[in-house]
Amino acid sequence: MHITSRHWGWLSLPVFMIGLSGCGDDADSARGPQSARATTSETSSETGARVVVSPDRARAEGVDAQDDPASPSALPRSDEVAGWIKTRPVRTALADELDVLIADADRISRLKPYRIKLVATCGYTHGDTTADVVMVQTHTAEDAFGVFSVEAPYAMHSAAGGAMRADEGQGQRRHAWKGRTYLRVDGDASDAGRELLSRILFALPDAERPPEAELFAAWDDVTPRRWVVRSAVSLVGLESTRSLTVPEHADDLLGLTPDSLLVVAAYATPASKSANTLWLVRYQSNAAARKAYQRYRKHIDQAVDAASAETMITEPKGRFLLGTWTAGAESVAHYLPRIHATLPG
Repeated sequence: MHITSRHWGWLSLPVFMIGLSGCGDDADSARGPQSARATTSETSSETGARVVVSPDRARAEGVDAQDDPASPSALPRSDEVAGWIKTRPVRTALADELDVLIADADRISRLKPYRIKLVATCGYTHGDTTADVVMVQTHTAEDAFGVFSVEAPYAMHSAAGGAMRADEGQGQRRHAWKGRTYLRVDGDASDAGRELLSRILFALPDAERPPEAELFAAWDDVTPRRWVVRSAVSLVGLESTRSLTVPEHADDLLGLTPDSLLVVAAYATPASKSANTLWLVRYQSNAAARKAYQRYRKHIDQAVDAASAETMITEPKGRFLLGTWTAGAESVAHYLPRIHATLPG
C-alpha cells in the first residue's frame, strides 16, 4: 500500500445548530391540495409553517382530516398512541421545495446534497405537553443515515428494531434513524414521548447501516464520531463538527459527485481541542477512484504550505479512497493501513 502525504490549508467549521426530521414509507402517494403551502393559524416551533387549527376542537378531536394526502402512514393518527392527539396536521414538501417547511437557507444547503424524497411535519399534544415531529424520507438508507449523522449533535446509540437514537437536553429533543427515514421529535421528555417515538419507529421498515461507516472502529477505547455525507457542505456549521478540520474546497479536492459517498470519522484526543480525522470516499467506479487519487496526489505534491504535511492518502482500492487530514498523529498513520486492508477490492 502506497501512502502519499503532504498538506494544505484548512477551513475551521463554525458552530451552528440545525434541525428537522423524517417521513414515512408511502411518500409516493398522490399529493393533494392540503400540501405544505396551505396557510394555518398555529405556528410550528420547528419550521415556522402555519396551519389551520381550532385549538379547543383540535385538542378534543384531533386534526387528522386536515392531513396532506401524501402524509406518511407511519405518523399516527389521534389516539393511535394512547393520549396523543394530533393538533397540527401533517404538511409535506418534496426535495425541490424544502423552503416550504424549512426557513433556514443554510440548513437547506446542508440537506440538498442528500437524495431526499419527502419531508413531513406535524404536531401532537398529550395533556399539557406537546411534541413537534419532523420526518425526512430519502431514496436510500445511506442518505437517511447521513441526514441522521449530521442532524444529531451527540453520539448515536442502537435502539430496538434496527433503529439508532440520539437524545438532547434530557430527552426534550430526540433524533432517530431507521431504514430510509430520519425522525426528530421535540418537546416531550416523558415516557409518553418515548412511546410516541417508538410507535413511529415501529411502523418504519429497517435497513442495514452504511457498511462504509462501520469500517471506522474504536481504537484505544476511543469510539469515533462518524458523518456520512454526499458533500462536505453538509458538515459546515454543526456543533458536532466543531473539532473537525476540513479542507476548504474539499469536494473539488476529493472529486466528489452526486453519486459519491464521503464518510468522515473523528477520534477525540484528550490533549487537543481538535480530533484525529480520517475519511473514506466511495466513488461510482474504480476508474473514478483512481482518477481522484491521481488528481489529489498531484495537488498534495505541488502544495507549498507547511500544513500540507498533515494530509495523507492511500492507494485506491476498488472504488474506495482512504485518507486523513491529521497525519501528524502517530496513531492515525498506524491505523490507515488497517482500514485499507479491510476495504473491498
